[in-house]
Amino acid sequence: MKTIFTLITLFAFTTMSFEYNSDPKEDSINTGTYGIGDEAYSTVALTINEDYTFRYINNSDSKNPVDVKGNWILNGNVVELNNYDSDQVFPDKWKIVGNQMCVKSKGFKNFQVVRLCLID
Repeated sequence: MKTIFTLITLFAFTTMSFEYNSDPKEDSINTGTYGIGDEAYSTVALTINEDYTFRYINNSDSKNPVDVKGNWILNGNVVELNNYDSDQVFPDKWKIVGNQMCVKSKGFKNFQVVRLCLID
């Protein structure tokens, strides 16, 4: 009897571990402004609008500030920024993480990982 209880418990925990996934299952993203910290204005920010437009700003380098506007599409759990008119280098693919509360991009400048979380 003890062996059956142990097997059932083991099976239940194994099943639950496969069901949990921190990445979003649906093709959706929370619209709003994603930034670093919890301030309404962030040095680096990505605003995702409901009308499929975006604005990305990066003022971390005062000599080369980035301010880009364009459109976005959702490809699975990746937000792809497109239709922008800029020669500036900036991350144009953002993976949705943290139960749709954050986005992250990697490898755009010196292989930095940038993580922005919903602040507004």
